[in-house]
Amino acid sequence: MRRGRRSIQFTSHLVRELVELCRYKKNIIIQGPPGVGKTFAASRLAHLLIGTTNEEQIQRVQFHPSYSYEDFVQGLRPVEGGGFVRKDGPLLSFCKDALEDQASPYVLIIDEINRGNISKILGDLLSLIEADKRDPRYGVTLAYARDDEPRFHVPPNLFVIGMMNTADRSLAFVDYALRRRFVFFDLGVRHRAVRSGPHPQGSRSPSPKDHSGAAPPSSTRLSRNCGAGEPLAGARRERLLPSLLRVGAL
Repeated sequence: MRRGRRSIQFTSHLVRELVELCRYKKNIIIQGPPGVGKTFAASRLAHLLIGTTNEEQIQRVQFHPSYSYEDFVQGLRPVEGGGFVRKDGPLLSFCKDALEDQASPYVLIIDEINRGNISKILGDLLSLIEADKRDPRYGVTLAYARDDEPRFHVPPNLFVIGMMNTADRSLAFVDYALRRRFVFFDLGVRHRAVRSGPHPQGSRSPSPKDHSGAAPPSSTRLSRNCGAGEPLAGARRERLLPSLLRVGAL
């Protein structure tokens, strides 16, 4: 590891838990306070899911309050000289890539997923990202589709990884429709990024004991709650994880 570079040291148990949860649900949200390494964890998880560091199979977007269906899925855009042209958003174009290469996994990473209006951004496509709706039978006609175009569906080889900052109390409310279509994974401070190499004067490196091969601490929970400091569904996680971890191994 080069001096001064930041890295996150995850236990093998934590890595396997993240991968298997994502394989099981297809959609996962990594949530936690600032500085714990959500972006790094999402990128590492994406690389593990696709089995390579090929960025062509990974698409990154960031939600914000003014983001809309026309930005994310498909919409009309003005052209020079007047008029409008239909343009595919990152979701639709990435799904087309995944449909053309269904033997390979593709990963869509959404940063600040709770900052956007999910109903406004996804519209009637929200149900299509469910793991059991990834089939042409559940396809829908897009709002800007031509009459001769086939119905759209989300391919089964597309994974969605969202990131959520739980310290943003003004955005604590998350639509229940989003909650039930994603599995929520809390990335606690015990898994935060550590700095390898020299440290600023007066600072101290976290103890290696914090990143041992022991089972992950109780702060890492599968949760239905999205606000920081809220009680987590730990008992439900303990019942669910053993069956999920039997699905496969890294």
